[in-house]
Amino acid sequence: MPKIVIFRWLASLLPLVILSSPLAAQTGMKAAEARRYEACIQRTRSDPETAVEEALSWRDMGGGFPARHCLALAEAALGARQPAALRLEDLARDMQREGRAAMAASVLTQAGNMWLLAENPRRGEAALARARRLQPGNIAVLLDHARMLAALQRYADAAATLDVLLRLDPSRADALVFRAAARRHLGRLDMAMEDAQLALALRPGMAEALLERGYLHRLAGRNDAARRDWLALLNRNPYGPSADAARAALAAMDVKVEGDVKVEGGRGRQ
Repeated sequence: MPKIVIFRWLASLLPLVILSSPLAAQTGMKAAEARRYEACIQRTRSDPETAVEEALSWRDMGGGFPARHCLALAEAALGARQPAALRLEDLARDMQREGRAAMAASVLTQAGNMWLLAENPRRGEAALARARRLQPGNIAVLLDHARMLAALQRYADAAATLDVLLRLDPSRADALVFRAAARRHLGRLDMAMEDAQLALALRPGMAEALLERGYLHRLAGRNDAARRDWLALLNRNPYGPSADAARAALAAMDVKVEGDVKVEGGRGRQ
């Protein structure tokens, strides 16, 4: 049975973590401080070594939460993911002590994703569970927590978390696909198919939904339907993790895809 491809997010996760800068919007910074913070965050992307030096200096001069946040993200950009995750957890703890629950939840979500990048999903799940307790209705926190639970193969917990998310926002096609995959792992194939179909109704041609529905067709013995979904995915989205997974699934069914030529059972079709 194909696994939920949790770590396909890793290649794009670090830029997303670094791009997140929740403090400027939530702390009510003065204009000059906000500009310095945003400049520091920008530097984590262009020159992280300099960003570390500047953030350390700023922190030592009383830069507070913004300086500490920039320092953690700069270290992450340099590959020091575990130290960065620890800094983010410490920062969130201090924010929570000051009663800034929303900021603490945002930073804990970053810490959780950083732990995943550091290949420690258990620690990441703990951070995201804390974020969820602080903001139980936060969609982004719920989705990241479900991903982390699935990374730990806790599929029932992942599905339950996505149930909560989808009650809050039933239009989230990404959450529907992810719940379909979790339900597939739990053997709830009819419910998984309902989720995949609904995701495609919301977002026709969605690559992840076509991939998942193909897996479900395959498990049900509907090989032709599985093949149609995977080939439709490749025709619409020939690159990326979902396309790679579709090619692997087709190869397992003895279907080769070479360029624009589809070969089924040894017969070419242009």
